[in-house]
Amino acid sequence: MITLIERAECMELLGAVKAGDKDALGSVFQQYSGMVYRVAYRITESAADAADVTQDLFLGLPEALRGLKATDRRGFEAWLRKVSVRTALQVLRKRNRRNEVSLTGLFPGALSPTADMIFDRLDLDRALVGLSANQRTVLILKDVEGLSHEEIASILGISVGASQVRLHRAKRRLWRLLKRD
Repeated sequence: MITLIERAECMELLGAVKAGDKDALGSVFQQYSGMVYRVAYRITESAADAADVTQDLFLGLPEALRGLKATDRRGFEAWLRKVSVRTALQVLRKRNRRNEVSLTGLFPGALSPTADMIFDRLDLDRALVGLSANQRTVLILKDVEGLSHEEIASILGISVGASQVRLHRAKRRLWRLLKRD
């Protein structure tokens, strides 16, 4: 549970960001940019797009905070995650309109220690590309970010049932794509 001191400190920091304090914005960036980037990367599957989402979100943060009604750190974090998801989905829609193709799933991560892990990661990345953006987003928010269906529904503007159906369909499709004969 958040104490009154933490609540006051959070609101003071966000108030300073609203007022244009660059040091306060830097502090918020240090604390939350990793989460924003991680969510954006998992949705867009592009390091460049995730970096753009992160930069754009924090550049517009002072102005965006003016409409925020959060009263504590958790409220701010939930709002920031929601904005991150929506911004990443906008980037994804733009990319789809331009028919861009992401190549990130075609190259293994440099930190994979074994060949089997590299191939498993490649298979997973390729399978994730085979999911629709809606399915992939719900799968990431639920199974990677650990959000509840209620939180996902709120972020995406859908019903809890729609979130559950998308997750079920995503897992079923992922299973078929990963199944080796």
